[in-house]
This record gives sequence, structure tokens and C-alpha cells, in this order.
Amino acid sequence: MANIDFEGMLMTMRLLLQSVICLALLSLLPGLALAGTRTFVLANKLARDWPRTLLHHDLACSPGEFRVGQCELLGQDGAVQPCQFAVVDRFPDGSIHHGRFSFYAALGKDATLTYTLQSSHKPTAFPAGVVTRRVGEVLEVTSTVAGVRLPAPSRHQFRTPAAAAAMLAASKGWWPKMPRKALLVREGSLVAATLPVH
Repeated sequence: MANIDFEGMLMTMRLLLQSVICLALLSLLPGLALAGTRTFVLANKLARDWPRTLLHHDLACSPGEFRVGQCELLGQDGAVQPCQFAVVDRFPDGSIHHGRFSFYAALGKDATLTYTLQSSHKPTAFPAGVVTRRVGEVLEVTSTVAGVRLPAPSRHQFRTPAAAAAMLAASKGWWPKMPRKALLVREGSLVAATLPVH
């Protein structure tokens, strides 16, 4: 009569069952798997330097490859680059089907740069370059350099046609947020000067 190792068989069955359970859980939670990585190359074939320019890149994805809010762009040096991803449409599982990402890049004469778009559970956050906030009936739009005050979105209905003077002003004012540089001519010489902030 053969000796049967029931303890070994039980251990093997336990490991097999744990593996099946893990696979089943992963299939139920597709957002946990990060599959997306795309590398693309910018190559300057023209005999000129390209200054920092806003670039747009259209992307067609596979199901589950990239998800909204879980992408980041790596530059040639491996550092995360600020970019914006606009979703055109999605797959039934919520992953991105078609999208466009936009970013800034400068490319020297005959240079080549490699970028990588990759999935990330916690992509790096960058501060907003333009901020809007409502202050009463005014909408303020500001950047690090300037700001403008506009009438806040609202609806006005007049019983009879109103005169143009009765309409809201298109702008409630603007302001620079730092001194502006100007060139002044003084006694026949160009002199750099700073204009006061109002």
C-alpha cells in the first residue's frame, strides 16, 4: 500500500485556491492594475531651434491601458512633466479609449527628446497656472503675472430691450501682479525702468 502525503496535497490545494482567489479579485478590480506605458520621440529634422512650444499628441488606447487621473508624463531625464490630458471617449470599463495630452517642450536644432506617458496610482500634482474664483458678482481670473475681473456668470432678463449703457461691463478691471519693465528714452539714451503697479 502506497503512502499518501495528505498534508502536502492539502498545502498544494490551499496555495492553488489562494492563487485563484487573488486572480478573481484582480479581475474584479481592473483599476488596480497599471498597464499603460507609451514612449514617443520628438525629433527636430529642421535646421532651426524650436522655443518652448505647446504640443498636442492624440492617443488611441487599449482597454484598461490608461485611466482618467492616473497618468503622468516623464521627460527625457525621467522627471515628471506638467501635462494636461483631455478624454475624447472611454471604454465601457471607464478606461480611456481616445484622448489628447498637451505639454510644453523646447527642441534644439537636430535634437531628439524621448517622452514616456505612463499609468500612475498617484500622479504628481502641479499647481494651477490660472486660478478662477467667484467674489460676489465678480469672477476673478488670475495667474502669477496678471488678473482680470469679469461679471460672474448670471442670467438677466429684460421686459423691454435695454440700452447698451444698462448692460454689464465686459471687464470689472485688471491688474498686473508684478512690476512691468519698459524702455524709456532719457536724454537720447535708452534706459530700462520699472513702471509702478496700479
